Amino acid sequence: MKIFAQKIIAAGVGVLLLTGVPVYGSILYNNSTWDTYSSLNFSNGITVGNQVVMGSGYTSAVLTDFSFEIYSSLAAFNSPNVNMQVFLYANNGALTNGYAMPGTLLYNSGVFALPTPQSFSGGQNVGTLDFNLATTPVFLPSNNFTLAVVVNGMFTGDSVGMEIFNPATTGLNYNDYWAQNASGSWALMTNSAGPIDFGSRFTGTGVPEPSTLGLSVVGASLLIGSFWLRRRQNQSRQG
Repeated sequence: MKIFAQKIIAAGVGVLLLTGVPVYGSILYNNSTWDTYSSLNFSNGITVGNQVVMGSGYTSAVLTDFSFEIYSSLAAFNSPNVNMQVFLYANNGALTNGYAMPGTLLYNSGVFALPTPQSFSGGQNVGTLDFNLATTPVFLPSNNFTLAVVVNGMFTGDSVGMEIFNPATTGLNYNDYWAQNASGSWALMTNSAGPIDFGSRFTGTGVPEPSTLGLSVVGASLLIGSFWLRRRQNQSRQG
């Protein structure tokens, strides 16, 4: 009888483990479906960030690829040195308006030359920048993080912005956005024209939180196992 109870407990723990196994090649977050046909234009040296929440109840993930869309009506920049830098931050910084600011740096693309979208294949005003991290994956320690981007080197007349999409089809996003000045201070910003959600997509290996069903099975298994053990002990004493 004791062995039977141990099997029940082991089966329950097994269910719990199965509900928390990684999901490989998953879409962690996707906001690239519903284009609002608007953009948030960059100013030199001002980092803007979009905080997102991964979908499917993921508690953490290993990121292997992400992309986002940029917009510019220009066929070419006036400046020969327009450049961009992309970051991913954990939202574990100090609180502002009750929300944790971007804190720990998780990824830094380094500075790279920024082409206009019209110089991409197809010659459209909108272009997609893709970051393949398959050989250098990035660990995302929680279910939410901030994608932040800064542009420098623009001359008068140059313009480029993040293409705005809403709502997300996988995961959640917020209508506001983060802005960081040259001194490194973050501020939470809003736009009266509508939500500011970057047209981005993240894929990788997600770790889902244990399901309610899995936890229920574990709880029931532990209770049954405990009942049988107690009953067996009582029978031994009476005998």
